[in-house]
Amino acid sequence: MPIKPIHHLPASVEKYVVNAVVETPQGSQHKFDYDPKTGLFALGAPMPAGSTFPFDFGFIPSTIGEDGDPLDVLILMDAGTFTGCLAKVRLIGVIEAKQSNDKGKMIRNDRLIGVADVSRRHRSIHSFRDLPGPLVEEIEHFSPPTMS
Repeated sequence: MPIKPIHHLPASVEKYVVNAVVETPQGSQHKFDYDPKTGLFALGAPMPAGSTFPFDFGFIPSTIGEDGDPLDVLILMDAGTFTGCLAKVRLIGVIEAKQSNDKGKMIRNDRLIGVADVSRRHRSIHSFRDLPGPLVEEIEHFSPPTMS
């Protein structure tokens, strides 16, 4: 049986649970980007000096957002994983975001928020409303660097 490329994995696992592929793990000082042409993860933009990714950050395969890329997902879990890790994630909310495309037009680039199915620390979180205030503030202020 041939192996499917990562970006061809099914998006949905079950109701409210999706597959998520980690591009950049928690604690990383660099952003990584999946390249569907090569099937590899490319080194992207660095975080500002002294900053690291506070959460695992990735995408939901077999989806396409308005920016032409798979839908972004910020993953809450007990500890960071690794680039390329496949996680089952329970979606709990979205941060609506806009960015300008290469023609200067504003387009949507939302960030889905999810909880890893295996997370013990976040297992009682089933909605964005269940998140403690300081964690909500951290999520709202997190903005990964973009490729230049």
